[in-house]
Amino acid sequence: MKTQTLSISCLLVFIFFWNCKPDNEVSITGDLKSASTILEGRKVFLKDWYTRAFVDSCRVTNGKFHFNKMGNAWGFAFRASIYYETGDPEWPHRVIGYRNPIHRNYLESTIYAEPGTMELVLDTIIPRNKTEEVVFTIKELGEQTGVAFRHLQFKTDSSKSEANAAYNKSLISRYPFSVELLETLNLNKSAFDTTNLKELMSAFTPSLRKHLAYEKMEAYVSLDNSTGTDFPRDVPVKLPDGSIVRGITDETK
Repeated sequence: MKTQTLSISCLLVFIFFWNCKPDNEVSITGDLKSASTILEGRKVFLKDWYTRAFVDSCRVTNGKFHFNKMGNAWGFAFRASIYYETGDPEWPHRVIGYRNPIHRNYLESTIYAEPGTMELVLDTIIPRNKTEEVVFTIKELGEQTGVAFRHLQFKTDSSKSEANAAYNKSLISRYPFSVELLETLNLNKSAFDTTNLKELMSAFTPSLRKHLAYEKMEAYVSLDNSTGTDFPRDVPVKLPDGSIVRGITDETK
């Protein structure tokens, strides 16, 4: 009876931890469809595109590899690349590519490591000088990678400001969850006036307000509102003799 009780307790603990599985867990699997490719036995690395650091690694075994990790330090999906070791000390790592199903002539070098499972299947291996170019297809694009593969851009032409403002807002309205669009807006924030920028920022889903890109735009808007246009006229300056003078903007008498 005691053994049965213990077994039930262990089962309940397992179910508890399974149900508490983090919702930002990233799972990326790769299938080379053969155990005889040039990647067999080699290590592959998941690289954070922003920090330039390898955040996970595994070895290709029987034509397969698997990354399983959490999202980035803030819990958000992050732009990532997968590299494989080449065996060449002069060029030890080479990036893996992906077919873009939206823009079929595009070959991508980055994806988004996002919550859920991403399945990669070998498309082709192209021989190159001293190494090979490895290209995968993605079975089903995640929502973050799907937006990134569209290569969307905000419009900033000042001569068409009203039409551009409507277009930019509609862009975010279609993909309010997009980390890619949020970071693109942050990179181009100086192209917008404060009012327009704040309006675009507010269109993103509230959970993204904790993202570093959003916080940078908040700081930018706050600084823009506090600086003003007047140059300070009472600036203290230390002269070579050690004395301090003020009012350097006043006309010399």
